[in-house]
Amino acid sequence: MGLLLVTIAACNGKQPGEDAVATVNGYEITATELNNELAARGGQNIQDPALRKKALEELVNRKLLVALAEERELDQTPNFILSEQRTRELLLADAAVGFLATLNPAVDERKIDAAVEASNGVRTIFQVEGLQFDPVTDAGILPAIEKASSMDQVRQILAAANVSTKPASLSWDSVAMPAELVQQLGTVPAGKPFVLSSPNGVFAGLVVGEQTQSLNSEQNRALAERVAAQTSTQRTVADWLKEAKEKATIVYSEELRTDPDRAVTDEVPVQQTN
Repeated sequence: MGLLLVTIAACNGKQPGEDAVATVNGYEITATELNNELAARGGQNIQDPALRKKALEELVNRKLLVALAEERELDQTPNFILSEQRTRELLLADAAVGFLATLNPAVDERKIDAAVEASNGVRTIFQVEGLQFDPVTDAGILPAIEKASSMDQVRQILAAANVSTKPASLSWDSVAMPAELVQQLGTVPAGKPFVLSSPNGVFAGLVVGEQTQSLNSEQNRALAERVAAQTSTQRTVADWLKEAKEKATIVYSEELRTDPDRAVTDEVPVQQTN
């Protein structure tokens, strides 16, 4: 592929413009596009010459492959159109969440102070593995899971009740969790399953690992403020979606009809913050 690129570059008479770092059959790759490509990869010095050359070469390769796909009209297939639509919608949805985040109410400093005090300068990342499933109507299932001594027993209980589950391996961050949940996980015996239930879903699993980090006062407060902002954004988005759904005309098929009273907030597990 490298030889092919050299040959094409040599045959292409057009030179890059003022802001361009390369041209591919007349298409200009700008310095801005290259910088965005490097930034999207994360954790890199975008001014490093070696990284810039490598990323540029990969951009050139991508442009050539894109040209081939368009020439063969591979972008007109149903699967591609659906994937393209999904990618665009995800980007737009993220942009909408970013906009809604600007509407968050001011953070309550008293809650920040309480979170800082509750952490005692310690941050714990809990590695958990288990099963996620929808809320159950059988009142005996959750108490039975709470009495289970192993995940095998939990699986047997759920299988016997014909409950559909989804396996999950997650990282939960103590700074983003209620203090009572942190305390609960810290006291669960090794190998003993625990269960968390909310109107939005149920999680039954095990703590398979813990990583503890000491925080100074500045780090502690910065994390508390970040978590408070994330929580506020989640609440703002949930409130907006609830109102939008009430105003919108939404019709589900009978097979996939959802409970209109079900919350639109995140599932039970709390993910690790950045």
